[in-house]
Amino acid sequence: MRSALVVLAAAAEGSAGGGGADLLLPHTEELIWGTISFLVLLGVLLKIAFPAAKKALQQREDKIRADLEKAEEARQAADSLLDEYRSRIAKAREEANTILEEARKTAEGLRKEILAKAEAQANEIVQRARLEAENERRQAMADVYREAGKVAVELAEKIVGEVIDSDLQRRLVEQYIRDVEALASSTE
Repeated sequence: MRSALVVLAAAAEGSAGGGGADLLLPHTEELIWGTISFLVLLGVLLKIAFPAAKKALQQREDKIRADLEKAEEARQAADSLLDEYRSRIAKAREEANTILEEARKTAEGLRKEILAKAEAQANEIVQRARLEAENERRQAMADVYREAGKVAVELAEKIVGEVIDSDLQRRLVEQYIRDVEALASSTE
């Protein structure tokens, strides 16, 4: 600031007649040519440069807006895909749970069926064993009765002293067996 004052003071002292203003103000021709140049430059800028710059800025703005819209559409598509994948995953989990539940039910049904078959087979085996035991008991009883009958006939022959014919012997033994079986049946 001080140097500007020094220059102004020196210009005021050094000028003879017009004062210090001549040093600071341009000449009239320079002022005219400067104004014309400024106006031509301003015209060129207004006609060519500013519209081109405005057009470039508008294009850039449109491109940015389009890119933002594309990005928003891509985000929405990605959200849609994400929702779809989540839905598919949920459906797959549901199906897996359904399959597991069906498998559990099937396994439980098979287990019950196998247990029922095993129980039925066990009952059948027990029933057969009882029948076989009963048949063997009857057979053993029949054998005992036959032997007892033979012993009785032999004893009767010794007591009577004569031989009983085989037909009569067989009928007596059979009658004795029937009597003993009837007696055994009534006591059971």
